[in-house]
Amino acid sequence: RAVTRMGRKFAQEFAEDPESCFLMSGRNVFDLETLAIARDDERPPVQTTERDGLVLRRWHPPGMGKNYVLAFDTAEGLAKGDLDAAAVVDVKSGKHVASLQGRAAVDIFAAHVYQLAMDYNRALIAGERATKGWAVIAHLIAAYNYTNIYHHREVDELIPDARPGWQMTRHSKEDMIGQFQRAVREGDFVSHDSQLWDQAESYVRDDK
Repeated sequence: RAVTRMGRKFAQEFAEDPESCFLMSGRNVFDLETLAIARDDERPPVQTTERDGLVLRRWHPPGMGKNYVLAFDTAEGLAKGDLDAAAVVDVKSGKHVASLQGRAAVDIFAAHVYQLAMDYNRALIAGERATKGWAVIAHLIAAYNYTNIYHHREVDELIPDARPGWQMTRHSKEDMIGQFQRAVREGDFVSHDSQLWDQAESYVRDDK
């Protein structure tokens, strides 16, 4: 009853462990109660392989006739920075079926993204159109002639044709965050990946 009455304030004041206390006291982007419910679906991958500094984890094999999206995000190349990462999602069910993560050169990461996309029925590849991300997209096109790549054109751009990948802006970032929040809340996105939910929980807004 106290949790119902006091909601988030109760969770912050009476967190049962240091990790919960830290998470509850920050200004999290994603609602922690929603994420806690989503984490009920966590389970270990059925297959894990490591090659070229990249770890591939699979929870579901490709299904015949199914459509998939492979979204990737690249790091800035710093030794202690973020990792290059990719996630494959079943378009119809919203299930997160595989993850790729690690640090690799552009051509190596692109090769792994290409193979993963091919494994999942020539998945639609979507990546940010910037620096290393653009280099990965360009390599996919030039080296593998991969054509099933997401194209996007900003409403206010003068270029008439959509270009491969998307441009991350303040507005597009907020839109993506909102869509992800809604998908998780409504059960349209399901992931067994504990690392993904760890990252979602630790994502805090910088109001400075």
